[in-house]
Amino acid sequence: MLFTNETKLKSIAVYLTLFIAVVIAILTLSPVSSSAVPGSDKLHHGIAFAALAFPLPIIRPSMALPVILCVVGYGGLIEVIQPIFGRTADFADLLADAAGAATGVISGLLFRRFLLPDFVR
Repeated sequence: MLFTNETKLKSIAVYLTLFIAVVIAILTLSPVSSSAVPGSDKLHHGIAFAALAFPLPIIRPSMALPVILCVVGYGGLIEVIQPIFGRTADFADLLADAAGAATGVISGLLFRRFLLPDFVR
């Protein structure tokens, strides 16, 4: 067998993380229009950054803290460059990003512990 289940899972987690990072960049750097999506801006940030932080701890639990730091750093970078794109930087958005990152990592670790089949780990 060319790829093991672990290799496939790692590939999926990495590509999913990169895809989510690109989607977040597009959505947070695009001009603001009236949102048809219910919920607050901070809730949207929290969900997006939780999704970004979720996949990698599933495949590499030891990377939990670096994932949180990188995801928060990514959120900070976005906040710093948003004014270039006609958006406003907001420290509260960064706090929501950090809360989302922690939630995503914890959820990923719990998923690995309780829901990931043993044969994949």
